[in-house]
Amino acid sequence: MDARPNSQTRTEAEGQEALADALAMEGRDRLLEDAVEARRRELVAERERMQDQMQEVEGAQPDI
Repeated sequence: MDARPNSQTRTEAEGQEALADALAMEGRDRLLEDAVEARRRELVAERERMQDQMQEVEGAQPDI
């Protein structure tokens, strides 16, 4: 493979700096927790819709 640098390519030092900045970001843990909770709620809602659809089609509640 012959990879060529382009305007989107970062050097190793730039990548390490960006990672250090991200890890040092104030409020990072709370942002991650909020994102995880939002995704969890989306998944719960999706599963509930799927269960409702299955009940309508099969006339029975699926095993959980």
